[in-house]
Amino acid sequence: MADNIEQNTETEDVEEVETEEAEDTETEGDGDTTDEDPFAEERTKLKNTATKVRKQLREAEKRAKAAEAALAAKDKPVEENAIDDARREAATTERKKLIGRVVGAKVEAAAKGRFADPTDVERFLDLSEFVDDDGEIDADGIEDALAGLLEKKPHLAAEKKRFQGGGHQGSRAPARPGQISAAELARMSPTEIVKAEKEGRLDSLLGKK
Repeated sequence: MADNIEQNTETEDVEEVETEEAEDTETEGDGDTTDEDPFAEERTKLKNTATKVRKQLREAEKRAKAAEAALAAKDKPVEENAIDDARREAATTERKKLIGRVVGAKVEAAAKGRFADPTDVERFLDLSEFVDDDGEIDADGIEDALAGLLEKKPHLAAEKKRFQGGGHQGSRAPARPGQISAAELARMSPTEIVKAEKEGRLDSLLGKK
């Protein structure tokens, strides 16, 4: 009789342990239901850090160039320094005009097909917000601004058209193009300017390396 009681007690203990393990397994399975990317936050942090480092490097390079220019200016006559200052100011003014035109062309190209009148978009945006001190154009900022403008003023949107399919012509790898002059840029359309900027043909005019 005592043996039967002891055997029943052991059986109940085993069943209780198995039940607890099964519940633990179900709990773990229920917790693993998310499809979120576990590295999304880390990638965002790394991207922000990289952007910050690039900005710091550009600022350090600008300070180094300014210091070098200051040392060189000490050995020049006053008249020569004045001439150099005037040339730099004129070059800076011209560069700002060129960058402004490139930004306007990119905005117009990005607005094409989304706004009824792409040329009208510039009236609602401050184009200077899309260019940093180094002349780099913020393409993502342009896209965000256009999306925000459509939300605020939906009446500016273009009418949706049915898709008309066409054969994919494929992409060709063009030969490395040369740099475009200011005179050539003045004769280009917004679409041509955007294309040239993407191909790196405006790097010289924009002061990029």
